[in-house]
Amino acid sequence: PRHGMTLIEILLTSMLMGMILVAIYSCVISSVQTKQTVERVTGASKVGPVILSLMADDLEQCYIPTGTSRPFFVGDDFGSGEEAADSLNFVTLRPSVLEEKDPAGNSRRAEYIEAGYFLEKSDAMDGFHKLYRREQFFLEEDPLRGGKFLLLYDLVKALNFQYYNV
Repeated sequence: PRHGMTLIEILLTSMLMGMILVAIYSCVISSVQTKQTVERVTGASKVGPVILSLMADDLEQCYIPTGTSRPFFVGDDFGSGEEAADSLNFVTLRPSVLEEKDPAGNSRRAEYIEAGYFLEKSDAMDGFHKLYRREQFFLEEDPLRGGKFLLLYDLVKALNFQYYNV
């Protein structure tokens, strides 16, 4: 009567189990990568309308004071089509999205803020940009600079503003 297994049987069994585990691991890794890709692509369809709504709300309440020569609405055209990376800076009556605190640490709101939208090249993926919203709580001498920056989305292909004289 034979008891146990030979060394060759143990090696063959180990090799077979190893090949099965490698195949299972490959399937799991592939599934996780596919899931992440699908979530990124479908996430854009959910994030896009929210970002456009934020921009629309800001622009609907755009404020341009009269009797001043300072620029309160400035759009810069950088490229066109899929290479467009325009920027837009303006004053809006919309409340601040970012929290601002006074010296005592209390939250505060301003009647109007400087806002802006611009793209910055993405380090993570070629051909994509990061979309930022700039917000300055108080009007400064130069309403196109300074403030806090909020990353809205990091997979933007282009930003192209169109202007019409009415």
